[in-house]
Amino acid sequence: MQIKSIIFDLDGLLINSEIVPFEIYKELLAQHQHNFTLENYAQNYSGRSSILNMENPPKKNDSENSKSVFLLY
Repeated sequence: MQIKSIIFDLDGLLINSEIVPFEIYKELLAQHQHNFTLENYAQNYSGRSSILNMENPPKKNDSENSKSVFLLY
């Protein structure tokens, strides 16, 4: 069987893959007593690379220790 086409889903239209990094960040931060919400992720981290997200740690109003948690990983 010959492959005739390939579909790339780069904007989440076909598959919502954004939930995967959110769950990873949420689980990682929960280990350090930080409540990372889907709203926070959607407003500040969704659609960005993991490298940019690590360079942009949670805002001060989230929790003081979360910045160091993101910078550790």
